[in-house]
Amino acid sequence: MAKAAKEMRNITVRVDARLHEQASELFEELGTDLSGAIRMFLVQAVRERAIPFRATANAAGTGFNYQVMSPKEGAYMPAVAQGEGYR
Repeated sequence: MAKAAKEMRNITVRVDARLHEQASELFEELGTDLSGAIRMFLVQAVRERAIPFRATANAAGTGFNYQVMSPKEGAYMPAVAQGEGYR
């Protein structure tokens, strides 16, 4: 019996051009593309039933802060605040 094809859905995300370009270059270096990286994020979130990094409200009210689990140290390390930190 043939396996049924999975129904696929599209997701549209708006980001600024510079972040898009830098992320695309990074993921290409890592052997994937932006869509693949977003798919990995979603799979990991569903698997863990949580956002795969720690997200907290920004006390200054200018966005949010988050930290990413460092795979080597097994501890959280500072990451990017909304609109900051990328080159």
